[in-house]
Amino acid sequence: MPAASVLGHMPAGARVDQIIEGKTNWKVSAMALTYRIHDLGLLTDWQYRSACAELSTRGYRTGEPAGMRKRETLQVLVKVFRALKSKGMRASDVAQQLGITTSEMSNLLFGQMITALEGGAESTGSPKGSRARGGLYAVPS
Repeated sequence: MPAASVLGHMPAGARVDQIIEGKTNWKVSAMALTYRIHDLGLLTDWQYRSACAELSTRGYRTGEPAGMRKRETLQVLVKVFRALKSKGMRASDVAQQLGITTSEMSNLLFGQMITALEGGAESTGSPKGSRARGGLYAVPS
C-alpha cells in the first residue's frame, strides 16, 4: 500500500465502514489497512485501538467475513524464478543454497508457493491452463 495512494484515498480519522470499503482498493485485509493508515498518521492511537476493537467484533481479526478478492501476486518473484528456471535451477537448489528446506522457503514467500514440476507432466501446481515443462513456478497458495 504505497503511502501516496493511501493518503490520497483514505480520510483522516477513517471510520470502520470506510476502512472496509477502502480495503478493496489495495486488495488487503481490513486490519492491514487499519495498521497502515495508523502508521501514516491518519488515525490517532485511540482511533486505531477503537477501529481494531470494532473490526475484531465484526470478525475481521481472524479473517475477512466477506472474503477477499484475488490477491496481488509478486511479479518480481515470478520473474526471478523464471530466470532461475532458464538456468536449470530447481526450487530445491535455491532452498539448499539458502540453507533451508523447500517447505520453509515456501512459507517465507508471503503467500506464494514454489512448486517444482517435472518436465512434460501436467500438475495441479502449474499455472492455470498450462502444461508444465519442468522447473520452478511461483503460484498463489
